[in-house]
Amino acid sequence: HDCDGSAKSRSHALSLSLGYYDSQVAKSSSRPSSRPSNDDTAILPVRIGTAIAIAFTIYTAFTQPISPTAANGVWWFGVSLIASVSGVLGLIFLQWRKNRIIRYS
Repeated sequence: HDCDGSAKSRSHALSLSLGYYDSQVAKSSSRPSSRPSNDDTAILPVRIGTAIAIAFTIYTAFTQPISPTAANGVWWFGVSLIASVSGVLGLIFLQWRKNRIIRYS
C-alpha cells in the first residue's frame, strides 16, 4: 500500500517538474529578443535591392544615354538612379527605425 503511494507521489512530482520545464521553455521561446530580426527590420532585402540598383546605375551610365531627351523610349539611367536614391534613403530610414525599436524595447 505504501509502495503505491510513493510511486504516485514520484509520478506527480515528475509531472509537476515537466510542467514547470514546459512552461519555462514556452516563456523563453516566446520572450521577445532585445534585437529585432531581419524580418522585422527589412534591412537585408533593401540592402540587396539597393546594391543591385547601384550596379545597374553604373552599368546604364556607360551603356545608355544620360540625358532623358536622348533616350528613345525608357530612360533606363533615370530609372536606375531613382531606384538607387530611393534604396539609400530607405536604408537610412530602416536603420533609424531599427535603432528606435532597440532603444524603446
